[in-house]
Amino acid sequence: MERAFVPERARGFEGEIQYELRGRNGARSWTVRIGDGRAVVRGGAAAEPAVILRSNIPDFVRLAAREAFAPKLVIEGALVIEGDFALAARLPEMFGAELPT
Repeated sequence: MERAFVPERARGFEGEIQYELRGRNGARSWTVRIGDGRAVVRGGAAAEPAVILRSNIPDFVRLAAREAFAPKLVIEGALVIEGDFALAARLPEMFGAELPT
């Protein structure tokens, strides 16, 4: 995620995004800290996340590979979003997704 981050597309956002990913051994949190034109990933929960995304690992991988559509996963209950939904909607753009023309 650090390499995929496109600073110009953050449009001034600075803060933390938390991912909670469930696997066979339970859930684990990861934090992406955006600031100073960079994204830095670390293990553990964020102190004050702007948005939290919860998913199982296979669905998250499909989402990151753009093989799954976030709204569909939300409707199916496979992705739970808490916090800033507008920011959550911008995450693909901020991390390198093609912009609509």
